[in-house]
Amino acid sequence: LCKLTFISADTAEIGYCLLPPYWGKRYATEIVACLLEHAKNQLSLRRIIAIIDPKNIASERLLLRYNFRLYKVGFWEQLPASYYELLLH
Repeated sequence: LCKLTFISADTAEIGYCLLPPYWGKRYATEIVACLLEHAKNQLSLRRIIAIIDPKNIASERLLLRYNFRLYKVGFWEQLPASYYELLLH
């Protein structure tokens, strides 16, 4: 599963979820690259956010590879969450 959901007129949330048999096969990397390309070239976005489980080191590394930065640690639906953002303009 993947998504690019508008949060406001200039902000969207990127998300992805893969079943365990597909972990480590670079599918998440391809998903993030495609969604970011679309966001940068087709949409008028200023900011993209991503919310991940703080224990998911692979997702953290992936977001950092695409220059996301951690901006908040807290909770999402009562679960621990790390909030990342990528500023586009």
